Amino acid sequence: MEGIIYENTISGLYGQPGSGKSFIALDWAMCISEGMPWLGRFKTKQAPVVYIAAEGGQGIQKRVREWMRHYGVQSLPAMHWLLNPLYVREDGIVEEFLNTLERDHIGPEEYLNPGLMVVDTLSQSIGDGDENNSKDMGLFIGRVQKIAREKEMAALIVHHTNAEGKRERGHSSLRGNIDTMFKTEASENGDGRLILVTLTNNKQKDDAKVKPVYLAPAEGTTESLVLIETEAPEPRKKRGDGIPGPMRTVDMLRLLGSQDDGYTWGEWKAAAGIDKDRFNKRVRRLMKEGDIFKEGQRYYVTPANTDIAGMDDEDEDEGTGWR
Repeated sequence: MEGIIYENTISGLYGQPGSGKSFIALDWAMCISEGMPWLGRFKTKQAPVVYIAAEGGQGIQKRVREWMRHYGVQSLPAMHWLLNPLYVREDGIVEEFLNTLERDHIGPEEYLNPGLMVVDTLSQSIGDGDENNSKDMGLFIGRVQKIAREKEMAALIVHHTNAEGKRERGHSSLRGNIDTMFKTEASENGDGRLILVTLTNNKQKDDAKVKPVYLAPAEGTTESLVLIETEAPEPRKKRGDGIPGPMRTVDMLRLLGSQDDGYTWGEWKAAAGIDKDRFNKRVRRLMKEGDIFKEGQRYYVTPANTDIAGMDDEDEDEGTGWR
């Protein structure tokens, strides 16, 4: 895929839970399998794709059906699915998988020769390995590279961010051994529904980085989401010094209230995009005033605090009110 996934390379796609990374990985895979340009402008070279859905197949089936309906695709003969983890670190698994690919026929005299393998996700495929351990991560990446080399294909690894949401989770050897890397970041409305996904290319080994791509859910979907290209969002309103102002406290509270399962400190801070000192100051005040509470490691909006939309939106860092 032009500018995104190159032949015989390893690519990474990472983001927080709910940031759209698996939707994008599926979109890329199915576009390549059909020879369709992604978003109508990123050209692809048609090739069979092996998609390892390590987190299970029930949700992915809905996503695939919705994608096919949206694009009017009747079948996906070049897509091949493994709906269980492939624990590549275990001895013999790589060889067994390669033998399976060699045995699979797609025609009377034609064997499966994939152009892309997708591992979705790393955390479900590393088995009992430790993502933060250089040896375990190195072994995982090495085994993925071996499969890709043996079949002369590209590989895409889908992964999560760290607790702060700033970088991919685990040991730095992952980034060091990957050719291209993309990050997804999601924006939600007050009801917690996804309204925008920003795809950022933050590593390109041998080419110019792709400019940010902005995606939004297509209208008229029924079972699942399909992401289509949209315009870049309006820049955040600036203060008098020309620097974008941080998220207001009331919007922090709305953000937390949109999450039925709450947020950990790191998840909430990353979603709010606020510096540590300012974030801690606001959280302490919200706790003191009874607007939020904490259970275990997660924060929640207090049940009585339901009319978040009615709160005062005045600036508060130097005085009273919400920001």
